[in-house]
Amino acid sequence: MVDLSSRIADAPRVPSRAPTAAASVDANSPSRPSHARLKHMPGLDGLRGAAVAAVVFFHDAPLWNGDRDGRLVGGYLGVDLFFTLSGFLITSLLLAEWTGTGAISLKTFWSRRARRLLPAVLVVLAAMGLFAVWFAPDSQLEVIRKDGLYALFYVANWNAIFSGGGYALGGTPSPLEHMWSLAVEEQFYVVWPLLVFVLLHLGRRRVQARRDGAHGAHGALGDLDAGGPSAPAPARPGAGFAVLAVCTTVGMVASAAYMVLRHHDVTDVNRVYLGSDTRASSILIGAVLAIWVAWRGPVASRAGRTVLEVAAALALAGLVFAWVTVEYPTPGLFEGGLLLCGVLAAIVIAAVAHPVQGPVSKVLATPALRYLGLISYGLYLWHWPVFVVLNPDRTGWSGWQLSLVRYAVSMGIAMASYYLLEQPIRKGRWIHGWQTVAAPVAAVAVVIAALVVSTDGATADNLAGPSIPTVPTVAPGTPTGPTPGAPTPGTGTGTPSSGATGPGVTAPSTDTTDTADTTGATGATRPDPSLLAGPPESDGRYRITIVGDSLGVSTFLGFETILDEHGGLWVDNQAASGCGLSRADGDVRILGAGSDTGCHGWEERYTAAVAWAQPQLVVFQFGGWDIAERKLDGEWVRPCQPVFDDWFAGEVDDALGVLGAGGATVAVMTVAYVREPRSDLYGVDADEVDERVDCLNRIYRAAVERHADDGAVLVDLAAWVCPGEGSGEDPDNLDDGCKKNVALPIADDDGGVTFEDVRLRPDGLHYEQDGNGEGKTIVARWIIDTLTDEQIIPALTS
Repeated sequence: MVDLSSRIADAPRVPSRAPTAAASVDANSPSRPSHARLKHMPGLDGLRGAAVAAVVFFHDAPLWNGDRDGRLVGGYLGVDLFFTLSGFLITSLLLAEWTGTGAISLKTFWSRRARRLLPAVLVVLAAMGLFAVWFAPDSQLEVIRKDGLYALFYVANWNAIFSGGGYALGGTPSPLEHMWSLAVEEQFYVVWPLLVFVLLHLGRRRVQARRDGAHGAHGALGDLDAGGPSAPAPARPGAGFAVLAVCTTVGMVASAAYMVLRHHDVTDVNRVYLGSDTRASSILIGAVLAIWVAWRGPVASRAGRTVLEVAAALALAGLVFAWVTVEYPTPGLFEGGLLLCGVLAAIVIAAVAHPVQGPVSKVLATPALRYLGLISYGLYLWHWPVFVVLNPDRTGWSGWQLSLVRYAVSMGIAMASYYLLEQPIRKGRWIHGWQTVAAPVAAVAVVIAALVVSTDGATADNLAGPSIPTVPTVAPGTPTGPTPGAPTPGTGTGTPSSGATGPGVTAPSTDTTDTADTTGATGATRPDPSLLAGPPESDGRYRITIVGDSLGVSTFLGFETILDEHGGLWVDNQAASGCGLSRADGDVRILGAGSDTGCHGWEERYTAAVAWAQPQLVVFQFGGWDIAERKLDGEWVRPCQPVFDDWFAGEVDDALGVLGAGGATVAVMTVAYVREPRSDLYGVDADEVDERVDCLNRIYRAAVERHADDGAVLVDLAAWVCPGEGSGEDPDNLDDGCKKNVALPIADDDGGVTFEDVRLRPDGLHYEQDGNGEGKTIVARWIIDTLTDEQIIPALTS
């Protein structure tokens, strides 16, 4: 997050030009200042406050935009506003120092950045150690350790890229996922000052060479930290600015172009969204603006000022519109959309940073927004961990009740951080002299130790994602006890997910939820199938295994909510978010998804799971991922193409053979049509998505017919979810033929039952919302009732 006080001042006048709005130092000072000081601009505080509010509402706000998955769907774009504002302010500071002193002190710059940013981060990471001890399940310990250590060294974005991570906006995500954006900015803070100096130095040498044959040019990089009597003379404001402006513009365009190329090449949106190289364009837009303002000055004429103010008002309206409507991922977001948002932000910044305050600046300088801007760094750092800890399961709250508590706690901690930690250290009240070096080193060492000790016992086996159940080899007949880190019955090896993902964010679903062990024998371990002497201890209950992608996860979570009604059932989850049935080269052309390479081992995983659980019924529920295009033998293919359909039919045959090998009935769920906003995931129009779904269901029907003698049955869930316009359903309750709301029976205090309409698929794909919706409960109950009516599941209700 941009961390400077929003300050901007009139720089020294460029000859024959209007006064600039760039940051400045006092050129008349007899000695070189330690750093540039910027005039405070309240409008920039307010702009930062609006940005952090957008991000917070995006991560929570359950009642906003009802049909759009319950979030301020474009609020993630607030991060891009932070990027552009950071580029503008940091570059303004550097140019002010160069203009006033002829040099840039990296030591001073970096020490000030460290004092401003590091203390609050260290406290957050230390708090994550307490979170690991008190709240985090074992399956999260390794994630917290890795995320914490990478965040400490400001490379969290690359950790997320290489580990396949991204924002998981539901369930139980890592409390440090949001650190990726801070990493991008801090990497910029490390590299950019050096580049600015080198380019300005080269430009100044060229100017002086043209003027006097280079006899007076400064040729030593020692100017970078020169000071005292030998300090170079203040530079003319324009010296070197042309070189810097051209190179920065080229870098901005190159970064934006690389984002487009990378997106088309590998369709890995996490890589594109989180990469420092691809996101540099947003920061460099602000840098270009700062260079131009420092070099050429702000708009001086009344007509030009009016045009700028109108453009800024329209740009601000455009940003707000994007925050409200542009869901992640949206077609075009990585093909110029983010660049456009950066340009709009730059226009607003140009107006707000103008020496003459205009209407846009006055609107943004309202007290509430200004105050949010002042504490925005702490608010950004703390809100996400607070949201993770204060989830519905721990608090028992939901909706605005939970949101208001989350906002209050986040604001309270952010205010305390600002007044008691950030400002005192920033102003040097707590540490002096040698302590300025010793204290940070000691604090970093303590935080590293806290992260390692608090996650003691974490292993790679704890990482979220599908795995193959194994335990140490033992002799036949040897009793097996609990194994640290081993998955337990009832949760399976796939990790449940709630669906919606965002920046980084991430396709139909890649987030994680740790599910309590309420459906199986607590503490049991999964033995090697070759040692299996019998089924798990399910106390004679009817054993069900669920397989699938995030739709299967939804079903499993729904089964969990109604087990009290069906005490004769024992359920094991083998569904894994982000893992479709298709096995191919790994690349999936689905917005926000990237590669699903790690999901191709389902044959071995399902074989081991079925041998262990010995289910009597397997619920087979895939959907979102198999609709997408994917690479097959190096070529992109999709449902409804003969080459895909023939190959995918073989995949289904293989799966039914593996899942039914132990004599289980395999109940294949048909795939319902995808509706907005998730229909945008596939980059084609809604009609084509429907056609692909129809082709998948035809393949399922044909496969079930081929395997009918082996116990496969078809359950037409799609026909119930999307009965069609002429089905007799209430037309007002249909979204292009698919149900919006379904009545959920609720037991009242008098022993009766009332019915409440709830959203069936809040995001148009998943039967749940944020892991806490009721759609999954409705679908699970419908599946159980349907299979019971067909006498596939015995009537074993408690």
